[in-house]
Amino acid sequence: MGDKITGAQNNEIRIKLREAIEKFYDRLHIPFTSEQLKYLKRIDKIDIIECGHGWFFPIIGIFRLPIMATTLIKDDNTVVLFRCNDDYTRRTHYSTRKLSFYQRGLSEDQQNNPITMKCERKRVLRYAPPPSEKYLQYLRDRIKTRFYENFPYAEREYQFKIGRRDRKEILENIDWIIDFLIERLNMIDNYADWCERINIDLLRLTNPKQYDKIFFVSHIDLAEMFREQLQAFFSRSEEFVKVINEVIAKQKADGKAVYKANEVGKDYLPFWFLCPKCMIRNRAIKVENGFFYKCEQCGNCYNSEKMDFVIPDAITKQTLTALLNLKARVVGGIKPYSAVADACTEKICGIKAPPRIVLKTQPKFYGIGEPKIGSTRTTVLRALIEVEPETLGRLLVTPWEESPVIKSRFIP
Repeated sequence: MGDKITGAQNNEIRIKLREAIEKFYDRLHIPFTSEQLKYLKRIDKIDIIECGHGWFFPIIGIFRLPIMATTLIKDDNTVVLFRCNDDYTRRTHYSTRKLSFYQRGLSEDQQNNPITMKCERKRVLRYAPPPSEKYLQYLRDRIKTRFYENFPYAEREYQFKIGRRDRKEILENIDWIIDFLIERLNMIDNYADWCERINIDLLRLTNPKQYDKIFFVSHIDLAEMFREQLQAFFSRSEEFVKVINEVIAKQKADGKAVYKANEVGKDYLPFWFLCPKCMIRNRAIKVENGFFYKCEQCGNCYNSEKMDFVIPDAITKQTLTALLNLKARVVGGIKPYSAVADACTEKICGIKAPPRIVLKTQPKFYGIGEPKIGSTRTTVLRALIEVEPETLGRLLVTPWEESPVIKSRFIP
């Protein structure tokens, strides 16, 4: 059966989790609150509700996930663990760079020259540099110009006049946001950590009460801490292939969305392999003495059995965190890979997959520049130009089935 996979049956993996959390907070120069220290001390004994996503420039709905997860806590023995997917590349998800500044009702996808954050195209963003201060100063001017374009649009759509005092306050809020981003450039040396530091600090501003019960952790740090478990996954890759193909066949038979259009081959490996030279993600195949891949960027070939530059993909990522003996996962939706990960957890690891609790509701933002019908794709940074942090935080906490309505304080 290959290497033994340990996790839920012992506390060792929870101790490793604590080390990964401490490593992350130390690298980001974030102190724990006194309440967080109490929970961290007994992390091996408490319940964990997990959620995760790329933590770059999240729309309000993604930012809300860990906040709403805390509403499921009914005792002093449960915390929320938010896994920051710092293994993303720019192309993995729109939130890695899109800032959602609408132009007279047009979304970024409809604009010829949208306002976006500058980041490397292919490199994993944990290993990519943050933008320069010069670029952020450039963004300051572009965002202010965008608002000057949007003022007459909003006045026409809402039939009112934006006063001089309100215009001045909006421009000052833009300055506050850009200064906030620039200050954190001095604390961090890579793009992913920079974004994560920004969002953690923002969540502490918007939702200080919920913040005490949320821990953040880097996905890549987890992979490094749990190298033994990943090695066991690698040794049992043939079992992963079997389960993946069984689930794909069932999804097709049931007429559901499939994880992959075709079955995976017997040499398939459910991991990403980072080129040590380029730090971009590659797929590899299993060979007799380990794995082999040719880097898509630089063309270097790697044939090894060492797991130093290997991180879990969507399947092994969730299989790995299931070993933490999670109470539940809070997710924005059920994906085709969800069924695959759950099947791998139960059939290969021999433990019950944690239940998924879906947060289907989507916050809608009404602001200067957005369509009059509102937007569900507004980023937190964008909203904070027109909504006070405390107000935004209060509006994000709702009954589970209720979609928040967030309206700029500058429009009627």
